[in-house]
Amino acid sequence: MNYYLIYIKKILQPQARVLKTFLCAFLILASVSSYCQNEPVKEWDVRFGGSGSEGLYSVQQTADNGFILGGDSDSPPSGDKTQPSQGLTDYWIVKTDVLGNKQWDKRYGGDKKEQLYSAQQTTDGGYILAGWSESGISGQKTQPSNGSSDYWILKVNANGNKQWDARYGGSGDDELRALEQTADGGYIMAGTSNSGISGDKTQINKGENDFWMVKADANGVKQWDKDFGGSDIEELNAVHQTADGGYILGGWSRSGVSGDKSQPIQGINDYWIVKTDENGVKLWDARYGGSEHEYLYSLEQTSDGGYIIGGYSESDISGDKTQMGQGGYDFWIVKTNESGVKQWDATFGGSGYDKLKSIIQTLEGGYIMAGWSESGISGDKTEVSLGLSDYWVIKTDANGAKTWDSDFGGANDEKVHRVLQTIDGGFLLAGHTFSGQNGDISQPTQGANDYWILKLSGSAAAQTFYEDADGDSYGDLNSDTLSFSAPAGYVQNSSDCNDANSNIHPGEVDVCNNLDDNCDLIIDENAIINSTIIPEGYLPACAGEPVVLNAYPASGVLYQWWKNGHPIPGATNKKYTTTEGGLFEVMETNDFNCTATPEGISIQRIKLPEAVITPEDVVNSCEGETVTLSANDNSKFTYQWYNGTTKIVGATNAVYTTDVEGSFSVEESVGPNCPSISSPTIVNFIPKPAAEVMAMGDLDICLTGSVTLKAIYGAGITYQWKKGTSNIIGATNKFYKATIPGNYKVVVTNGFGCSKTSPVITVYESCKLQGSLANTLLQLLLYPNPSDGIFTLYMQLSHHSTDVASIHVTNVLGQDVFTEKASLIDGGLNLQIQIRDKVPEGIYLVRALIDNVAYSTQLQIFN
Repeated sequence: MNYYLIYIKKILQPQARVLKTFLCAFLILASVSSYCQNEPVKEWDVRFGGSGSEGLYSVQQTADNGFILGGDSDSPPSGDKTQPSQGLTDYWIVKTDVLGNKQWDKRYGGDKKEQLYSAQQTTDGGYILAGWSESGISGQKTQPSNGSSDYWILKVNANGNKQWDARYGGSGDDELRALEQTADGGYIMAGTSNSGISGDKTQINKGENDFWMVKADANGVKQWDKDFGGSDIEELNAVHQTADGGYILGGWSRSGVSGDKSQPIQGINDYWIVKTDENGVKLWDARYGGSEHEYLYSLEQTSDGGYIIGGYSESDISGDKTQMGQGGYDFWIVKTNESGVKQWDATFGGSGYDKLKSIIQTLEGGYIMAGWSESGISGDKTEVSLGLSDYWVIKTDANGAKTWDSDFGGANDEKVHRVLQTIDGGFLLAGHTFSGQNGDISQPTQGANDYWILKLSGSAAAQTFYEDADGDSYGDLNSDTLSFSAPAGYVQNSSDCNDANSNIHPGEVDVCNNLDDNCDLIIDENAIINSTIIPEGYLPACAGEPVVLNAYPASGVLYQWWKNGHPIPGATNKKYTTTEGGLFEVMETNDFNCTATPEGISIQRIKLPEAVITPEDVVNSCEGETVTLSANDNSKFTYQWYNGTTKIVGATNAVYTTDVEGSFSVEESVGPNCPSISSPTIVNFIPKPAAEVMAMGDLDICLTGSVTLKAIYGAGITYQWKKGTSNIIGATNKFYKATIPGNYKVVVTNGFGCSKTSPVITVYESCKLQGSLANTLLQLLLYPNPSDGIFTLYMQLSHHSTDVASIHVTNVLGQDVFTEKASLIDGGLNLQIQIRDKVPEGIYLVRALIDNVAYSTQLQIFN
């Protein structure tokens, strides 16, 4: 029968993809159905990218049955990328729904190069991103670089918003390739390092490159680190926490027996795995290889406690390899027990180069592996290559026997890095493509290369599930999700009318609680009591006054009255009368046994405080003014003011203002009763005193230089003289001597504080009109002017007078601040005057009175 299989495949090779279904049907009839057993078909594919290059290295199905994709990007905002690049390449994650529709994307990076290898959902619903970085503090990176490249992990919430980031590294190159959240909520991460003891690395490097494992807590704080290697090169690609709480690390090694490597090398480089306990202490290591090159890229613990290991090999039968190679490189998988002892191995390939990148155990116990292939139909490959390299996926049974294989791609290169089994039993392939819209790729390219994921069919169809937030097994019609099985917190039933209350759903029995307990749209089956309490009279009530309370509805119910939370014995009628204060309620029960307690009524008993007027007793005010009287201010009071026994119309506020004399009182009340009447306040208005001014001489002070003004006076009177509108400082007697012209008046105040201002009286100086201002200024000179208070007064008359000059320096209020007499010599005057520190800065009038003629000029003084 094998003869016919080979023959038919060769005949069908040009149309292999199209006619494979016919071939499977023939083989089923020929009893070799394992060749195409349960082979899935493509359901959908989708690509994501910007105008540059994107490489996808990680995929995981999330709790909502969608997917989280992670890799690197150098694109600006374009295509599916919504944020600008930070450096050369950045971490880029894309969140999709269960059908691959993009929900959001996020970019994270520094100013240099970042390479992401792992994006996983965490137990809190957020995500942990892991890879390596060459950047210092910049962009989203908050810690400086320790070496050329460092491990860099970044925690984000469910919407991709960053929560924290952490860097781990030594002085050399440290490239993180794998990360997993651990049972304690922390993280185990591993990669390749050539750093010695430095930075975060606490153990020596044993060769050129070593495995380096770091354990961190839930906040990214490092707990410990371990280095494993031999004397040459080790490259790590996988790490997982094992069922015993320890860890398994996988990669490849070029070292012989040295360092942590306990077995000799088989070829040029071999698969190498290391098992540790929960503290990272090595328990054992194992090497697998042939005579040439082997590269391990994928490792997973299996359901029997052992391990499935995958990568690619160029060896023929040799060492641990029991099957011949098919081409340049072949897929090579190795199954071991829990101690790393090999149980079997299997080789799959075509005539070209085939590189396995991912292998997992499937739900039925077999295995599915994916990588890329450059082979056409040959060896184990049953479908033509569509481009330079394609996704190639192989399914085997539990013993490694192939059951089917499929090729997916476009006209250029496709590089697959992850395969996972989806919740519907199908599979998802994830990597990146360099092809346009051709072959199996249904969308045009966005840039040089894009993320490309491809969904293969499963055994279940997508269904709608509804959120069950209250856990009562009934879901909310307005909150649904599409999935192949019920996600946590979702159910198929959508008939809940209140998903925030587990006691409300269609399975409940309706009770009298003013709620629709059974979601039939009828509250308490229409048996609810719409009850209320209505009082008779006015509340608050006066102390001791009866208050009647009425319960409604008035029939068809039983009543029980309560006061302050306790039932009132015998109070079972619809009316209840009380003379007390407190909180009164009534419980009503109908024939349906529904009860209702309406909002209670609080009865306050009012005993008003004594009404008091402010000010009290007697108030004396000046005639022409007003007096304001204030009662006790309370928003619940009503007021009525009285003058004697007469009610003042409209005076019903807490404050009353009057301009008439009388005996005033106020009545305060709450409602129509409970009045309180104040003692009276007597208001008197005092007449203002008389205010007149008499001149005790001639108001023309040209010859006299002054005139005395006299105010009419009486007992208890005080005075304040004014010139113009300004008070004359110190002028508080009944007499005032005016020395400069101006308008004068006096304010007269009696003993009650009532004031009156006199009419104006004008003092003038007629002799100022003699001669011209030019002659006056020429005859009376000051220097310096302005002056600091020391100045010389100079004048020269045209005749040789020897008269005496009366010198006066007067401020703006007409008050003399300096006086002196000086004799003229031959009609001349040369006099130095010193008033420094005696007067403030300002403008002053300097006058010289000679032979009944006044000469004057202004002086400015500054300090």
